[in-house]
Amino acid sequence: MTTCRHCGHETDCVRYGVRLPPMKVRILDAIVAHPGISTKEINRTLFDGAMSPPTIRVHVQQINDALVMTDVAIKGASGFGYRVFKRKVKGIA
Repeated sequence: MTTCRHCGHETDCVRYGVRLPPMKVRILDAIVAHPGISTKEINRTLFDGAMSPPTIRVHVQQINDALVMTDVAIKGASGFGYRVFKRKVKGIA
């Protein structure tokens, strides 16, 4: 995470070639560092339980939307948590 040299606020960071706001970077970094992390664990670890599970799921979907042109995606399944996967590259027929 970088900070503005003028005001000290966190600034956007780049992950997988995509610029993301600080909160989304924290979520993505948690998923990368802890494959299988659940919505509940993200909430407890990053937000002290202050964010609702639906809001976290929306942020994860927005991160996925931002990653659409990259070779990675976040996938999640109930009971298995979130993981970052390499996208399968389809050849041109």
